[in-house]
Amino acid sequence: MSELSYIVAAKGEWNAKYYEQYSKKQKGIWHFVKTPDELNNLLEIITPRYIFFPHWSWIVSDEIIEEYECICFHMTDLPFGRGGSPLQNLIIQGYETTIRSR
Repeated sequence: MSELSYIVAAKGEWNAKYYEQYSKKQKGIWHFVKTPDELNNLLEIITPRYIFFPHWSWIVSDEIIEEYECICFHMTDLPFGRGGSPLQNLIIQGYETTIRSR
């Protein structure tokens, strides 16, 4: 059985630093991408078990979402609550929780 592959898609040097520090301690083959082009190019080569998006500013295409298991770290359902300072924006708008009733 081959080892599982994973992708961490994130921007910023701090994310690359943490990736380098922690990915070595995890099982599997880990890859880090910083741009949509890097992500798309890597997906032509590998089939990851999961794609993690801890800090990503670009829209992820429907094709990627439908083809792969994607994990997005965000305080609200997107696109609600997005922006440069999402928590501060929600507070200004009078929200007291990030959970929306459905």
